[in-house]
Amino acid sequence: MVRGKGIKRNEVVEKGYPCIRYGEIYTSYNLFFKNSISHVDNGIYNSSKKIRRNDLIYTLTGENKPDIAKTVAYLGEEDIAAGGDLAIWSNHHMNPLYLSYLLSSPYMISNKVKLATGDIIVHISVDKVGSFVAPIPPLKEQNRIVKQMLILEELIKEYSEKEEELYKLNSNIKERLKKSILQYAIEGKLVPQDPNDEPASVLLDRIRKEKQKLIAEGKIKKDKNESIIYRRDNSYYEKLNGIEHCIDDILPFDIPQKWSWCSVQDFYSNTTGLSYKKDLLNKKSDFMIRVLRGGNILGGKYTFKDDDVFISSEYVKSNLLLKKGYLITPAVTSLEHIGKIALIEKNYNDVCVGGFVLMLQPYFENEILSQYLLIYFSTSYYRNMCKKITHKSGQAFYNLSREKLMKQYVAIPPIKEQKQIVYKCSIITKLLEN
Repeated sequence: MVRGKGIKRNEVVEKGYPCIRYGEIYTSYNLFFKNSISHVDNGIYNSSKKIRRNDLIYTLTGENKPDIAKTVAYLGEEDIAAGGDLAIWSNHHMNPLYLSYLLSSPYMISNKVKLATGDIIVHISVDKVGSFVAPIPPLKEQNRIVKQMLILEELIKEYSEKEEELYKLNSNIKERLKKSILQYAIEGKLVPQDPNDEPASVLLDRIRKEKQKLIAEGKIKKDKNESIIYRRDNSYYEKLNGIEHCIDDILPFDIPQKWSWCSVQDFYSNTTGLSYKKDLLNKKSDFMIRVLRGGNILGGKYTFKDDDVFISSEYVKSNLLLKKGYLITPAVTSLEHIGKIALIEKNYNDVCVGGFVLMLQPYFENEILSQYLLIYFSTSYYRNMCKKITHKSGQAFYNLSREKLMKQYVAIPPIKEQKQIVYKCSIITKLLEN
């Protein structure tokens, strides 16, 4: 066993003759290697101690005692220059991989800990490593041990990969379960179907009448491309601008008999929030309005933040203030946040949303329906759909198409089942949080 000769970091070159430095044994090599990752020029190479095929290389300096004298076997063909703070074990006439495994065993590690010195920087000498007493089997048995260890190494690697997959699965299990449960909810699979429930079509008729009333009163504008979705002969049809066509092939999933398909525009009108110049934010008045932005929307809820901006009420029209039952969603944001949504839980006379946020304003006030629709709009299906109807604006931002959003299909259960779905989802969410 001989000590290598120091190779400085600035002596390593991109191309040249192969070398190995002690730090690389900790960071770049495992139990054996065939090719080096570093090189030196001809002068450094010729003056260095050499590592040859089947030699063992181990470190003499490290950061802790259990890792000191970490050992790798060299199984390549070309001689390699050995740097300082490592030692070369040559002419051992044994299986080099057996020795590499041996020096990595708990028994040998305990010897290292006993004989190494230092706390912050740990050292061990060539003589101390040479004094280790070790059990050596016959050469043929060494070969059999190595053969079996190599098989086990592959199994351990595979097991480690599976363990990592399991860790990731367990880490995400709450979110994955929640997504699956929400999807079950909007497909009519979460709660039992009741043949005595009033069909969802009756609820939709009431909403359409309320919408027509608002149009007649001039409170909202009539849809330019109004559609009606209905079921006939076990198929779904959409009548758009007086033209009927079957939509079975484009509906995203099957729903129970008492459910109905409709579009977002059957429930909501939409508008973007307040557009303002930044210099208006500095003008103080007796009554200031908080302006929510995309960052205020998270996990189906909205939050007030310390960095929220405020604007004088004189610049905010009353129709931009948040009301109970409104849904808000970013109109312009990064792709990962497209489709996130929040339900407004009460009326505010001092909160509105900014111009990059879209407000969905319901025609029909019903708390259970609003909570069900929040569930619907919180599913992975809806988020993925939103990503498909966006276009890029700028380097990192995407615009959600208001027009396309309003035409997206929504599966609606009977109002009684909506209540059951909302209740069951709230119970499951609390269980997952705990």
